[in-house]
Amino acid sequence: MSEFLDQESNHKDAKNAYREYFRYSLTTRIAVIAPLIVIPILSLLLNDWWLLVGIIIAYIGGYFVLLEPGIIYIFYLIAIIYWVKYGFKIHQYVTIFLLCYMFGHWSFAKAQVFKSKAEKWKEGINKKMEEYINNEIEPL
Repeated sequence: MSEFLDQESNHKDAKNAYREYFRYSLTTRIAVIAPLIVIPILSLLLNDWWLLVGIIIAYIGGYFVLLEPGIIYIFYLIAIIYWVKYGFKIHQYVTIFLLCYMFGHWSFAKAQVFKSKAEKWKEGINKKMEEYINNEIEPL
């Protein structure tokens, strides 16, 4: 078994899998914690407590990544139509809530990408280990 772990390619595969799991973990933590920090500060600076709804909207964006990733384009379309009709202003609720939604959607989507990459690396390592064990163990 130690021979398997000593092979350079297996070591690199394990390192790559660990790196992708680390990225997944970091991205997920940022996606969960950042709205709880940034949005209340923004709400305090703009003196508008209705902006705290953006926390929920950011988490809804992350939830929709799991259900329907393409739904973000509908929100883009609604926001663009609104901005064409009423003009673009950064202090509008539509703009701030769309930014909250986009952050939640993109951060959770990126976390899912890292998770799938890590799972592929892990699957490859497991396959190599099964081949190694099957080749090393002689049938009775």
